[in-house]
Amino acid sequence: MPVHPSRPLPEGWTPSREKTLSLDKEFGHLVSLGLSLRRFRNHYAEGQTSRNWEAKFENWVLSDFERAKATSGTDDFGTPINQRKSKIVAAKPGDPDYVDPDELIV
Repeated sequence: MPVHPSRPLPEGWTPSREKTLSLDKEFGHLVSLGLSLRRFRNHYAEGQTSRNWEAKFENWVLSDFERAKATSGTDDFGTPINQRKSKIVAAKPGDPDYVDPDELIV
């Protein structure tokens, strides 16, 4: 099989219709392909080269999907993960661990 030369991302590049439909069917419920493509083009507009821009874009979408998946779903209590509040609670005056900030100034 011939090796394709590495080349810069062509201006206005888009993945093929088949690739777009395939990615949308598989990941479209969590990933905006339009935003992914925009970020991808901006990132690779600096002159980096690739032998297969479609494969590189698919990997980009897979990364976006993994990030989106990490912030979707629910925790053990049924709270959406992307709406969880921090479990860390600031100490208040009267709490045993409370330190008055004015006492820290020397």
